[in-house]
Amino acid sequence: KSVFKIIDKLVENGVKGIGITGGEPLLRKDILRILKYAHGKNLKICLATNTDFYGKHYRQINKYADTIGIPIEGSTRKNHDAIRGIGNFKNTTNALKVAYKNNKKIYISTVVTENNIFDIADIENLLIQYKDRIIYWKLYEFIEYHDKPFQKIKHAISTEVVKRIIKDIGKKLGRNKVFYLTSADRSEASFLINPNGDAIVPRKEKDKTHDIVLGNILF
Repeated sequence: KSVFKIIDKLVENGVKGIGITGGEPLLRKDILRILKYAHGKNLKICLATNTDFYGKHYRQINKYADTIGIPIEGSTRKNHDAIRGIGNFKNTTNALKVAYKNNKKIYISTVVTENNIFDIADIENLLIQYKDRIIYWKLYEFIEYHDKPFQKIKHAISTEVVKRIIKDIGKKLGRNKVFYLTSADRSEASFLINPNGDAIVPRKEKDKTHDIVLGNILF
């Protein structure tokens, strides 16, 4: 019920569009009800999914979502699945085809690490066939969170190195569609609303990022 109240609050305050993300939002049993409710409030919806469940439910999802957010971490099964898990590359490429065929806008995200930095150009080659439906491709710097010890800092790569290697990215897909966002760029630049109503903003302090609770939208 809190999710529907959050949507009501956003609409009351003039919000025109929302992004639904996770974790994996398609694991929620009520996700179609949420999508339908938000759509009924005339909100533009971007659904970010890891694609493992999109292929099974895309017909219902596509009724309500305007944009499908798809993470791509490698241009090949070997490279992508090494980061996302065995079998995800197949689901991801299938999601691209399905979203494209159904005339959905597509948002691509890639976290740049030492594991895929030299594969970025080939990822762009993979995306070219979908370029007229891709609204943007965001390349993200790996962020180390202070409270997530499972992260491995060895995956990080310096901003200077990344910018030097990806300086020509976008020539094929379109320069206006490709963005590289550092942790500094993302610090306090946007916020997430948790299902309980907490508004969370990432804040970079020294070399690590912290999630700061701004307040609760329901109170």
